[in-house]
Amino acid sequence: MKLNILSIILLILFCFVFSCKDKKETTRHLIQIIDEKETVFSAGELVFKEDLMQFFDMYITDSLVFLTSQRNDSPITALSLKNFERVAELGDRDQGPEGIDFPLFLKNLSRKGDVELLDLNRMSLMHIGYNFEKNRYTMEKEMMPDSLWPSISMNKISDTLYFANGLEHFNKGLYFKWNKQTSIIKEWIPYYPETRKKYDEDVTPLYRNTILANKEKGIVVSALTYFNRIVAFDFNGNILKDIQIGKEAIEPVIEDFELLKFSDGAELFFLNVVGSDNYFYCLWNRSEIGLDKDKRKNSKIFVFDWDLNHVSTIQADQPLVAFDVEPYDRYFLGLFSDDEADTSIYKFAIEL
Repeated sequence: MKLNILSIILLILFCFVFSCKDKKETTRHLIQIIDEKETVFSAGELVFKEDLMQFFDMYITDSLVFLTSQRNDSPITALSLKNFERVAELGDRDQGPEGIDFPLFLKNLSRKGDVELLDLNRMSLMHIGYNFEKNRYTMEKEMMPDSLWPSISMNKISDTLYFANGLEHFNKGLYFKWNKQTSIIKEWIPYYPETRKKYDEDVTPLYRNTILANKEKGIVVSALTYFNRIVAFDFNGNILKDIQIGKEAIEPVIEDFELLKFSDGAELFFLNVVGSDNYFYCLWNRSEIGLDKDKRKNSKIFVFDWDLNHVSTIQADQPLVAFDVEPYDRYFLGLFSDDEADTSIYKFAIEL
């Protein structure tokens, strides 16, 4: 009898060891390597330029492009996609209840509804819609739930479910999920990939990333800034695919956490991810951290379908600081900012 019990215990241990080994092998096979080389080239057409208009974020609907500015008297500007003339100026910078400090667009795949933003400094959410009675665009504001602050790269799935990044030093993971119906606490997705160098300090600065959620597919895409990686998760935080750009896995190294000093030669990779119903687009600006603007390489756009297949890599002829895609995947618009903080908008054809 004792021999049988011992045999059973050994069998359980044997199965446990090999199941762990299989799990490790499976995790390793999740990584898909994509060539960094572009597949198509797209030359930018200059469609808008104005001095001292430091736009930093953009959002395209089916007829307009909305822009946010740090210098303009009106923080939000709307341009027509037909001729890129001004359609509306929204908001002001006063200290009253209607004032706006730092507006950021919420991520959204559907471009036919109202435009939604958050104001990081004012802890508010904003909705822009067309008022037919007043024959103009109007904006409404509401206070952001305390549990959502401080958020960037926010994706609103429903009135109760959100995915977002946090600001550095407020993070406890790669990004968070917040469901108003079930909890007032953020549910953090653990940092990934693990760095080979273990740090005792807060690793938040290493894991800067931007996310995009697809409600229909139940997917959250995270494009990392200091790793050459795009990682797709399901809504429960399970990894669906780990995509590496280039044959070599590259990770950041910080030499001084107090000064946030990266090691010499450390690089930037992904700055943003946006999408449509059919594809998501990742802005790749590979360059050394701290490199002068005039020395930075022109941007690439890595395009994937929502089955997480690589479709195309578009080589642009400008180094872009922000971009967004037209709802029907015909073109994207990119922001270029020069040393004088003048901002130009370029239009790029999409070939998939």
